[in-house]
Amino acid sequence: MVGIIDEIRMPKGESDTYPMLVDTKTRVRASLPGEPQRRNGRLQLMCYKHLWDSLVADEFPSRQFFDFFSLNPYQILSAEIRENTAKCGFPAETLTDMLRYLRNTWNMLPPAHEQLLLRYELQEDQSLLGEDQFEYDLNWVKGQIKSSLEVWRGEREASYTPEEERWKCRSCKFASECPASNCGSQEGRTLNANIGAVITMAQNSSGRRRPNIMITRTPGTGKTMTSSALAEVTQLRHINVGDLVKEKKLHDGWDDTLDCYVINEDLVCDDLEDMMEQGGNIVDHHGCDFFPERWFDKVVVLQTDNTVLYDRLSRRGYTGQKLSNNIECEIFQILLEEAKESYPEDIVASLRSDSVEDIGKNVEILSNWISSWSPVS
Repeated sequence: MVGIIDEIRMPKGESDTYPMLVDTKTRVRASLPGEPQRRNGRLQLMCYKHLWDSLVADEFPSRQFFDFFSLNPYQILSAEIRENTAKCGFPAETLTDMLRYLRNTWNMLPPAHEQLLLRYELQEDQSLLGEDQFEYDLNWVKGQIKSSLEVWRGEREASYTPEEERWKCRSCKFASECPASNCGSQEGRTLNANIGAVITMAQNSSGRRRPNIMITRTPGTGKTMTSSALAEVTQLRHINVGDLVKEKKLHDGWDDTLDCYVINEDLVCDDLEDMMEQGGNIVDHHGCDFFPERWFDKVVVLQTDNTVLYDRLSRRGYTGQKLSNNIECEIFQILLEEAKESYPEDIVASLRSDSVEDIGKNVEILSNWISSWSPVS
């Protein structure tokens, strides 16, 4: 479980002594997410409170902690660490000493407030789109955790995704085994053969002689490597939107919290308009929902295992909110949901991108699709 509490609101008056946990989600588009995504956000915050309250109640599993990470609790800390802990008022000599100080500190804190708050902000200007305040439900969150553990431990069969969320099946590794999926259809057989991607031949009436493709997902999933390799094979133009924004200053300044430029979507679209009308472009960007729908003949969402992605982003130097936001995007499949909301379902496909071998297969799949594509005469 990976996550960082965005905000801890301390009580203002003497009558309320419990801190409120707050999590802020940024949105590329000025709209609130669908219920499945909001439900995931509630579960995340409830997990935070469950962990917080457990630490306050001194229920930290010390032995399991040391065993899981193969740590020697009596290992003498380095001189630098001992010096720093002493300066902070916690003169620790060993890991056990540090853990004791940590537990003593937590014991002095109150439990988190029963009310939890999810906030949704527009990434462009941090304006508030909406808030979801809800009450902590211990039985529900324990039930969710228990239900998941039962599947992972092989104690029960997995349940089917609800009908209204079946779009998730496109990115599921087990779609070919699932009776609820459409794998018996021709489209389903193609999905299985191409590692979860439905690559269907598309036509357009825009007059373009070559197709436009969007390749999207969170940083670290191999977008740029896939786009560059595909461009080399097909001779299509590779447009890295991040590089374009920096080179042509198509932004509204730097966001210190997210450690990135705040993209001016209007300037980006204006700059790309002529090239996109000509066709023959591979657009590489971590978001896709602000581009005009008419631009694209195929929207490809790359997907990477969360543990693989975490390691990749950590090696890139991602930390704090920037790291947690990108991991959450992948866990909750936010960009796949946004792609399906923004473009016709039949042009949206997902492809696994866990390894260099996957990238090679994806380039082959997409180059075959490009070869089969033809405009409407």
